[in-house]
Amino acid sequence: MLRIAAGSLRVALAPPKYVIGFPEDLSIGPLWKLDEERGQACRQKWLMENSNDEVDNFVGHNKLKEAIREIRDIPSHLPIYIWCGDNIEEQCGLRFFLYLLRDQHNEIFLIHTNGQQVIERQWNPNLYEKKRLSVKERLKFLQQWEGLAESTAVLRQWEQQHIQEVSENFYDSLIVKRLKEIHQEQGHVDFIQTGTFLLELLARMDESPNIFYLEYRIRYLIYNGTLALKGIPKSMWDYYVKICQKTSLV
Repeated sequence: MLRIAAGSLRVALAPPKYVIGFPEDLSIGPLWKLDEERGQACRQKWLMENSNDEVDNFVGHNKLKEAIREIRDIPSHLPIYIWCGDNIEEQCGLRFFLYLLRDQHNEIFLIHTNGQQVIERQWNPNLYEKKRLSVKERLKFLQQWEGLAESTAVLRQWEQQHIQEVSENFYDSLIVKRLKEIHQEQGHVDFIQTGTFLLELLARMDESPNIFYLEYRIRYLIYNGTLALKGIPKSMWDYYVKICQKTSLV
């Protein structure tokens, strides 16, 4: 389940309970062999080189390994409830959870959030759609994960109830287009704080992608000369960007 939701559920659920929160957003980055050490190292390398999320790389890697171990160590006689909503992060996580549990015979239930992210202190499971997964459904999710894990894609979207892989530069033209619009509203080309721009951009999007992925693409556009930089990109709040006058990307 989503990292934030896991903490809330630990408070809201009555005992006995054991809540596992997955520490990473699998909508971005490599998924190849993620259940193995070599796949985790490959993903960690990509995140270290591209994601500026301010999470210590060593700590993040250990949290991933710990979450995988916890999922695999669930006793086979216990029912498992997976909290999952209609968003790309949780849908990718769902398929990976089920892959890790592929040799287990637990009863598995999906609890659909119906878009509700707030978990009340006295959590009522009857407010959510609950469904027991059949063997056929589990196999379907398993096969979908195996397809994702063999791909080289690093960006995924949730479209029409399916996970769609898209190109790495999928958001580049949207970033440039919105920056040009802001410059027109300014009446001149001036630097804009990156973090402020990204929050404004996300507010305009129907399906919000990972903000750190968008920030990675902004840095890419700086490096290839499309955008100009002011400041040091230690985090999205530490630097400013504007369109280079020469760019023709739309």
